[in-house]
Amino acid sequence: MPLSRLFVITLSHILYSFLCLHAHCFRVSASSCSNESNTTPFSKSQHNFAETRPSCGFEAAEHAWQTLRSDKDETANCCVTGNPYGFGSYLEAVAKDISNHFITWGVAPSARLPKALQDVPPTRLSNNTCLDSILVSPECAQGNLACFLDSIPIQHSTASSTECKAIPRYKIRMNGDDLKKRKSREALFEDGGKFWQAASSLSRILRPSVRFEKCLGEERSKLWSRHPNKESILTIHIRRGDSCRDGRRTGRKCSHGSFYAEAALRIMESAPFDAVFLATDSDEAITELRTAFAESGLVNLIPIVTRNIVRKNYAESFGRIEQAFEKQALDPWVCFYDFLVDQILLSEGVGFVGKFTSNMDRIAYALQSAHARHFTSYTSLDAAWCWGGDGYSPDSYRKRGANDTMGMFPC
Repeated sequence: MPLSRLFVITLSHILYSFLCLHAHCFRVSASSCSNESNTTPFSKSQHNFAETRPSCGFEAAEHAWQTLRSDKDETANCCVTGNPYGFGSYLEAVAKDISNHFITWGVAPSARLPKALQDVPPTRLSNNTCLDSILVSPECAQGNLACFLDSIPIQHSTASSTECKAIPRYKIRMNGDDLKKRKSREALFEDGGKFWQAASSLSRILRPSVRFEKCLGEERSKLWSRHPNKESILTIHIRRGDSCRDGRRTGRKCSHGSFYAEAALRIMESAPFDAVFLATDSDEAITELRTAFAESGLVNLIPIVTRNIVRKNYAESFGRIEQAFEKQALDPWVCFYDFLVDQILLSEGVGFVGKFTSNMDRIAYALQSAHARHFTSYTSLDAAWCWGGDGYSPDSYRKRGANDTMGMFPC
């Protein structure tokens, strides 16, 4: 690592520590919002944002949701189910469907748990007492996502098993007052733009339940026990497993950990961080990242904390994780719990490195920006951010045209 880069990162770290010590972790106060482009994540796979004032797009989206909420407690008489494959894909689909249904009809539907969990009754586990406390809830027994997330409406009637139909707005034919109300609700989000509509929706929908929040507190305590009170965290997600095999379909590549480290170091040159958090399903990825950081000298400056959930090489044995569930080689309740913990922890940073061909990474960055109330710095090692509609992976070997080599992935 060049000495100049190490000097810049060291200076940023010292300055941040000084400000925290003498100004109780200095934050820029602003009397007006920032007008940075709300389309940047859609067009760039990496960007370092220096603006810390609240985004005008964020404030517009917040105003839209506050206006929509009004005093209405009515719940839709149907449920959304999400996609059957991949927890990240499922969660993004549920969030979009709930948001679209609420904007279209003014009421929120309930949400079913992923199909893999519905197929297996929740059973208590001797090695995870915190998860046990969640599994005994009636919401879990009913197959309702409310057993993990408290913003999901709970339907105790038989209507909760009826799937909401024609949720995408372009498939709904409405007339009269319903159409006027829908257009009025849609207009509320126009100023904020598509990113902030998605981010504000996710931040409302993905709120942990009381039981799950208690478990998250325990997970945070274990994770940061040796390095408490870290506030400026750069989060990194490296996924391996069946994601690597999916490259045949999506064009996504599983990159070496050193590429993530290099991207992290570039972000650290322009912003101070006091810790790095890595979520992964691979021991090899942890070794690769730590080795690259050691060569840069970064390990001597800030702690690098990792959370790895290794699934006994299920990808080599079963291909996809869903096949491992079918063969009862993995417990879907444990896997979904671990997925949600990683999803929330990744969103608690102020900078992000990952791949936006991943639903989980796009959700993490959107949540992170919503928590910060402005765009946080990010690097995607493949695609730009997207929400709804097919995206393309720039590093793919799959050809979709004579002049480019970008494969398609479901966004």
